[in-house]
Amino acid sequence: MKHRLPPRALSTEAPAKKEASPSTECISPFKDAPWEYLETEEYLARYGSRPVWANYRRNHKGGIPPQRTRKTCIRGDKVAGNPCPICRDQKLHVDYRNVKLLEQFICEHTGVIFHAPHTGVCMKQHKKLTQAIKQARDHGLLPFHVPVADLRDTDFSNQHGAVTRTPPGPALGGGAPPGTPGTPGTIRPTKRWPGCAGCTAAICGRRADLRPRGCPRSPSPLPPPSWGTRNPGAQEPSRGSRRRRQRPPPRPRHTRPARPSLPLSLTRVLTGYGTLYSAPWGEP
Repeated sequence: MKHRLPPRALSTEAPAKKEASPSTECISPFKDAPWEYLETEEYLARYGSRPVWANYRRNHKGGIPPQRTRKTCIRGDKVAGNPCPICRDQKLHVDYRNVKLLEQFICEHTGVIFHAPHTGVCMKQHKKLTQAIKQARDHGLLPFHVPVADLRDTDFSNQHGAVTRTPPGPALGGGAPPGTPGTPGTIRPTKRWPGCAGCTAAICGRRADLRPRGCPRSPSPLPPPSWGTRNPGAQEPSRGSRRRRQRPPPRPRHTRPARPSLPLSLTRVLTGYGTLYSAPWGEP
């Protein structure tokens, strides 16, 4: 049985190349001078005196609009439906020299840049706007607010204690001997160390590990308290009995109130051989 090859296998013609799709990016005449487009009749007829993002509404599903704008409106050669105010007009270019366009995205009262959900621009164009506004402020094309700080005279004076001249010590100035209360350089004892015998050094009262070597230690006058101090004859409780908690007294159970009994003078119940009968009044 002979195998026949398909006709394409014997063909020497090269496969036709796919035609390149036309680019969505149009060459704008205002790319080098984007500020000139805002003064043309085309711009005034389309936007008028309003900003470019005025009356823009993004088509969305449902009654609640999305809380975030899309990342970008143009991906390769595909344009998203209902693009943002900057991506829909190919003659608008974000540039730090295009001051009139940048002023439309800045609040005239506070100087804060409008966030993306307020203007409706995509995140890619919002990032370009933020960088262009900062660059225009650095070049002095856009004004910005500088906080005013009221400088106080006390911050630059030399009359407070941290700047005044330090007084000379008692050894250099010939003043009172060190140790006298009220003189600079005096160390006052704050608290005595309990194991120090008559030492008045302040360091003994603060930290016992820094006690001088010459400070003698006096034995503690009283032994540590023990369990038998209150009652010497009592036996020391065991370790388990100390931790044992006392149980609360049991709660009284709910009982029904007793029925009132009849007086014996009216009715007596006598027990016989398996029979119950009541005796009349007056019968013994």
